[in-house]
Amino acid sequence: GYCCHKRTKRDERSLLLSLDMILHLLLLSSVLAFAYSEYITLNWKLCPAVHDANKRQEQGILLSQAGPSAECIPASVPGTVLANLIANGTFGFQDPYFETNLKKIPDIYTTGRDAWTFFYVANFHINNDNKSLDAEETTRHALLTLRSINYKAELWMDGVPVVPRYFPGVPDPSSVMGMFQRFTFPLGNLGQFERSFDGRHFLAILVHPPLHPGRPDGGQGGSHDLAKDGPVSQFTGGWDWIQATPDRNTGLWDKVSLKVLSGSLHMHDPTVRIRNIDVLKRNAELYFSVAIDSRDMERDLCAQVALEYAPEKAGASLADDAMQFIKHSLQIHVWRDTANV
Repeated sequence: GYCCHKRTKRDERSLLLSLDMILHLLLLSSVLAFAYSEYITLNWKLCPAVHDANKRQEQGILLSQAGPSAECIPASVPGTVLANLIANGTFGFQDPYFETNLKKIPDIYTTGRDAWTFFYVANFHINNDNKSLDAEETTRHALLTLRSINYKAELWMDGVPVVPRYFPGVPDPSSVMGMFQRFTFPLGNLGQFERSFDGRHFLAILVHPPLHPGRPDGGQGGSHDLAKDGPVSQFTGGWDWIQATPDRNTGLWDKVSLKVLSGSLHMHDPTVRIRNIDVLKRNAELYFSVAIDSRDMERDLCAQVALEYAPEKAGASLADDAMQFIKHSLQIHVWRDTANV
């Protein structure tokens, strides 16, 4: 095995494992980092946000404490604000493609952004007495992932703003924006969630529309103001083959997941890159990389990496000398993530 050097407090590190073939990786640590994990079911409601920006902070706290209010409607995630409103009959029809139904929906250019600013509120249950945990495993960590939002989001959990002050390691609220960005929120040890007597918890996500929705009647991409917001789906402003989307696809339009991990390490973003393809020789170099984050720098002194080669599983075969080359060419790069120090 290979061991990294001793880590200091609040010193975030990642391990980049580069291999010359796709191999099965097993990560072992002194804290049973990957002993147990589970996805938590999130039950969603969509709630209109008050137009007063200052009172929205109070509304976020209240919705994440007491849950959805009476004016909230059932919601699907992934699902934009417009899609959920149509599904619940808000506009008197459920087929926006029939005749001129889509034109009956007020466009954001006319209504303003506030009319399309909504809270997504989820209730969920975390069982702190799960019997499948190892008897010696005492810490579990919650990890929330927003795979894509449009366009900007603010979060509250059980009445507490999800900001670095209360949840170390989460993104700064000012950076949680962009239609094609993924965001992860380490919510910490589950012991802090035990204040809920019945085990229920609430997550509130305030989603703001694009900052520059633009005018929809300007041809391809409307008035093109959407381009000011960086990479976005400009066709939502209208194109020669599509009518403008009234909310510009505002909302949680991709998956949202809440995962519970035992231990303190999180392995993520596995990537395979292919280089030097030789079609005639049927040869190629494949490089595998994975990032590993630690949530407990005082306990995670090192990580051990083991390799398992199983050609019957991979559907390929390697000569012994090639396998030896792979073993000897294993590289581990350790660097410091200064952004989180």
